[in-house]
Amino acid sequence: MVSDRPSAWLLGFASHLVNSILLVLVWAMLIVPNLPWPRPLMGIAWGVFLAVALAGGLIVPLSGLGFMGRKAGGPRFAVTTLLLHALWGLAIGLLYTGS
Repeated sequence: MVSDRPSAWLLGFASHLVNSILLVLVWAMLIVPNLPWPRPLMGIAWGVFLAVALAGGLIVPLSGLGFMGRKAGGPRFAVTTLLLHALWGLAIGLLYTGS
């Protein structure tokens, strides 16, 4: 699954962007109305959930790095994944203004 071709990078970037948009819609329709937490906290929890369940549990193992990048040679991959997804979640929690 790993490739050095620019087209592979572009396709990965585009699919990640589309997934981000679709997962924000899922969050806004299913999580926000049913969880009485502050939105920034909900966003962080959603981002961490996605980091562990989808990125760490599905995508990363498909690339050969194991669950949460255990085969990457240290905790840096997992910590970076968790922090960046939590930051993404915080951003959607702060920016979302729906009722």
